[in-house]
Amino acid sequence: MSLVDNLCYSQCPARQFANNQTSTCQGCAYDCYTCNANGSCLSCSASDNRQLDTFSQRCIPIPKFLENFTQICASCPAECSICTSLSRCSSCVKGFLLTSDYKCTNTCPQNYFSNQITQLCQLCPLDCLTCNSDGFCLSCNSSDNRQLNLVTSRCEPIQRYFESYTQTASLCSINCTSCKSGTFCTACALGFYLTTDNLCVDTCPVRFFANTVTQQCQRCPSDCYSCNSKE
Repeated sequence: MSLVDNLCYSQCPARQFANNQTSTCQGCAYDCYTCNANGSCLSCSASDNRQLDTFSQRCIPIPKFLENFTQICASCPAECSICTSLSRCSSCVKGFLLTSDYKCTNTCPQNYFSNQITQLCQLCPLDCLTCNSDGFCLSCNSSDNRQLNLVTSRCEPIQRYFESYTQTASLCSINCTSCKSGTFCTACALGFYLTTDNLCVDTCPVRFFANTVTQQCQRCPSDCYSCNSKE
């Protein structure tokens, strides 16, 4: 006989177990419907939104419900199939995709594409505003200083900017119209000339002359300290 509510029972009620040493009924863990003296769950209540995990011997949340450390599990957001909090999903129901901030959405945000197999919104290459599942850009963001190349399907830097392998293309140095880096010009603005060390200058250095056709500083004959374009 076990004592509970100051009454004696031959069998303890649900959510309690018999302590044979003290002849009392003691409370099970919050998640158990019935349990043994070791604290392991023997059965769970469906109305608690729980099911028995035979490995851990605990009553764990059924799909679409959340462990909130109370008897009755809380419901996940409607579009989540598994969640770790009321605002954080770890997988989504069919028709929804998991974003990088653990939300379930039916449309991926910019810079992401939908992977229908994994049900994830996956990040596009850094240059794309939108892309397809093959990683090709579909559109570009003008504020990233990029434009779509229809041949390569990449968002390439606009004029006067260079590929810095970040989302936003970087500005060439002053007087450059195209460049490979901030210190490596490949073409110059009108009135400036490209030097052999890839700078754009308005006056060529000694032993060079300004070629106004090619907009380059070209080397003078070996015997000249300075020269003009006819020499």
